[in-house]
Amino acid sequence: MIEEMMSQDVLLTQEPEVDLKKERKFCSGIGMNYFLFFLIANGLQLAVSALIMYFATDIAENNYGLYMMFIMMPMYVIGVPALWALCKRIPAMHLEKHNMSAGKFIVLLLMCFGVMIVGNIIGIIVNYLIALITGNPVLNAVELLMSNSNVWVNILIVGICAPIFEELMFRKFLVERMVRYGEATAVVVSGLMFGLFHGNFTQFFYATALGFFLAFVYVKTGKLKYPILIHMIINMSSTLIMPIVQKIDLEALENMMGAAELMAEGTVSTGLMNDMMSGFADMAVPLMILLIYDFVLYGMAFAGIILLILKRKQFTFKKGEITLPKGQRASVVWGNVGMILFSIACLCLFVLTIFNI
Repeated sequence: MIEEMMSQDVLLTQEPEVDLKKERKFCSGIGMNYFLFFLIANGLQLAVSALIMYFATDIAENNYGLYMMFIMMPMYVIGVPALWALCKRIPAMHLEKHNMSAGKFIVLLLMCFGVMIVGNIIGIIVNYLIALITGNPVLNAVELLMSNSNVWVNILIVGICAPIFEELMFRKFLVERMVRYGEATAVVVSGLMFGLFHGNFTQFFYATALGFFLAFVYVKTGKLKYPILIHMIINMSSTLIMPIVQKIDLEALENMMGAAELMAEGTVSTGLMNDMMSGFADMAVPLMILLIYDFVLYGMAFAGIILLILKRKQFTFKKGEITLPKGQRASVVWGNVGMILFSIACLCLFVLTIFNI
């Protein structure tokens, strides 16, 4: 009798067997939704770009900011609602709502700046290595957009629209469906898919790292306003400094540095040097602002990395309703048709970016 009771207790404590085929199909459905969204979003961008090039070439040639706004907005206005309609067919879990104190918000914001800077440095190194191998420099699409666009267009697209719609896509739509496997799985999938969707190594590393943190904030608070606000602050920090960067002529600055060395050797006329110094005076204020900006930015990033190291044990994750067996989690979540198609589509963009196609 006692042995029977003990065996029953063991059965009660054992986790129910998971139908891996069913869960792989569930994950495939999510991946397929994002693959279809990828096709819709990029198809809209190509179609709008072709129409502009055919009917309004002047916009593409003389107003890059307006051109980019015409290209990006259909993805947000049409593509995101289409993704929402697709995702609604898959059951989601409602997250518990919790408020975040101002102190915790600031700490997490600093951590986000820290991982973003580290990820950005990794991206720069990878692009440099790719350039050495291919012999062609890798273009930075974001820098190209922001440096050639009007500041108000950058604020609208990069500072406002991107944080709102990207948090809807990769936090609300995605996390609420993947959290059934536990918070950790939802955070990892959200971050990786967010990084892959950017389609280039320049953004992949910092977007993935930032995606992890934003997903963590969302699963712990259940409120989308927190990741949106963090995302906005980070994007605005680069958006608002761009007009200052545009006032600095790096080529002229390098010429002045070289001329100063030649003048010290007595090979450059005083008049030419005075002209160059006059040009430097015009850039003095923007240079000072940029130096202060970099000092504050890297200071925040350094503080964020230190805080992350000190508080790393506080990052805990709850289990989900379904526990995937160890050793098979990756194959269930990623080894399915939908996720594979989404990953391949994103990697194609990486290749196109490497060869500047």
